[in-house]
Amino acid sequence: AATRHANASVRRCAWEALGVALEKDASLYAKLQALGVEARALGSASPQESSPWVRGAMYEAGLRSLVHDKVEGGVADQTLELVGTLYSRMSREERIGVLRGVAALDAERALPVLLECFKDPDFAVGGVAIELAGTFDAPRVREALHAALAFGDNGLRLAAVTALLEKPDASDFEPLQRCFVRSNGDGANEIRFNALRAVAKGCGESAWPLLVPALTDASPFVRRVAREELAKLGHDIPADVVVPHAPVVPIELPHFTANPIVDVVTSRGTLRIELFPTEAPLHVHNFLTLAARDHYDGTPWHRVVPDFVAQGGDYRRDGNGGGTWRGRGEALRHEIGPRKYVRGSLGMPRNEDPDSGGSQIFLTHRATPHLDGRYTIFGELREGFDVLDSLEVGDGIVDVVRVR
Repeated sequence: AATRHANASVRRCAWEALGVALEKDASLYAKLQALGVEARALGSASPQESSPWVRGAMYEAGLRSLVHDKVEGGVADQTLELVGTLYSRMSREERIGVLRGVAALDAERALPVLLECFKDPDFAVGGVAIELAGTFDAPRVREALHAALAFGDNGLRLAAVTALLEKPDASDFEPLQRCFVRSNGDGANEIRFNALRAVAKGCGESAWPLLVPALTDASPFVRRVAREELAKLGHDIPADVVVPHAPVVPIELPHFTANPIVDVVTSRGTLRIELFPTEAPLHVHNFLTLAARDHYDGTPWHRVVPDFVAQGGDYRRDGNGGGTWRGRGEALRHEIGPRKYVRGSLGMPRNEDPDSGGSQIFLTHRATPHLDGRYTIFGELREGFDVLDSLEVGDGIVDVVRVR
């Protein structure tokens, strides 16, 4: 019944749970058929499901059900052949669902599909393919990840670095070193500090030629990671290291007599949000300035975790875009205060670096105490809670309008 619920988040969660159960128990496949999905004819249920986000979970469940089929030329092979004919016509979320389902199969069936999709024209899909391929322990996977480190897109490079970080070895040093040196622009710092960790973990003492120069990196967090990894190896910081100091540039921020109110107009309706400039002045200024420049217009909600968070506002549309009103290569220092996350809190996404906030936003579906004291809160939803609950991946931000 949950697969037919009115709310897309509920339907997706139901299919995700069903996929896990099908992977564990082949006898449940008959129940999947009874619910309207035939894995042999992937996509047959599409006319009954309007949401690409939910269809992605359906396809993943259907493919997971085939994990028990080991017969050459059997249902699993027939389904993969069908996937190849349908794949190019699928939406981003459908393709990602297919890849996650394929990754549940054995390496001989899964890897040709995953490796081929590294160069999917949609960087979000390519990044997922890289992430999933990295879960397989095979020489050809490591070779493919090394090649991906040289891709021109920082999002794909980051996916490759984080995949290697799980199982690094000495052969990763030169590809990671080249990636570290050549990565610039939006997202480069996250690539660099993860590359340092992967090199130190996989190469030990041989990581020294990369860790020491990183002590003078322009990013404070990259420098911090370099110091931490050297300390783990038992090394002191060389005495001749000169840490760069960026000039402090004063910022004039506007004065507000009352908390600003904005309408975030989405394809599902309007979210009315009160901003907190006293508590997070930089974040509020950044958000309002970007909104005035129409930065958010047409960007999607690229990440929705039911009963947790909806995240959007990324110009790249895949979760890897950042930047501030100052430029794409800039980031915001955190402004974490005593306020707690409640239903409808407006927060700032970041990576492991606490001072890596940018242009994206997220809204919480409920109180989330594990975020308290870790992520900046700079606003709170006042109207449109039904809209928040209805958001799904792929829905868009139409406009952001200041109304007070």
